[in-house]
Amino acid sequence: MTRVLAFLVAFIPLTATAAAQPAPLTSATATWTADGKVQLAVTFDGSACETPGEAHVASGDDITDEVTIPTVSTAEVCTMQIVAVEFTGTIAVEPLTTTLAIAILDTEGQIKASGSVEIAKGDAG
Repeated sequence: MTRVLAFLVAFIPLTATAAAQPAPLTSATATWTADGKVQLAVTFDGSACETPGEAHVASGDDITDEVTIPTVSTAEVCTMQIVAVEFTGTIAVEPLTTTLAIAILDTEGQIKASGSVEIAKGDAG
């Protein structure tokens, strides 16, 4: 009995930690635009009753900027159906940035999905 309790006490925090990990982004692309900004497209698994808000960018380290995209509920009552939710927009980043670390926030402000993407060079035109 003592072994079972010891196992449960040790195992339960690991289960809670694993459950708390945000889901990965389904897809993400980032491309430099001619005016020095970045065109960002992100897809993540979310609710049929949510939409992404405005992206916020913060400086990270020398080559990575942090992008936070909140979600907004579009209905008071919603099914539990999981759908692909898409964000597209143009964001301003630091000129030396090569990578974006992306965090999608749920409607409560908690991270629900995350990932990173390298910024590709745009067409020379």
